[in-house]
Amino acid sequence: MAKSKHLPKIMGSLYGIGAIALAVWTIGLAYNLPTRHIVRHWDLAWVGFDVLMGSTMLLTGFFAVRQSRYIILSSSALGSLLITDAWFDILMSRPGVESHKAIFYAVVIELPIAIFSFFIAHYALKTFFVAKQQD
Repeated sequence: MAKSKHLPKIMGSLYGIGAIALAVWTIGLAYNLPTRHIVRHWDLAWVGFDVLMGSTMLLTGFFAVRQSRYIILSSSALGSLLITDAWFDILMSRPGVESHKAIFYAVVIELPIAIFSFFIAHYALKTFFVAKQQD
């Protein structure tokens, strides 16, 4: 694997420290968060997340039409957002029909689009950077 000359070596240490801090934080949350919580702006949170997902999808389409290397970033972000949305849709749905619908949408729509988005990012990464190395 080729090494990057542009990233300081300290970045690896910083991300490692961040991962340890996040693990400690997560353990604390696991013990302290209530299992039930009423949220004041539930609708705004979900609508805002969907707007973010839609904007990222639109941006990915724009970069695809323009054949821009930025599609690597936007399609990676879109895949991540879709997986996150599926996760929270399933975990926060009511048991029964709502839960079944969330699982159905995750399996039939969100996860396949996420996988496709990651494939596009991988393909574009290979295409743009292999072409750059051949120049």
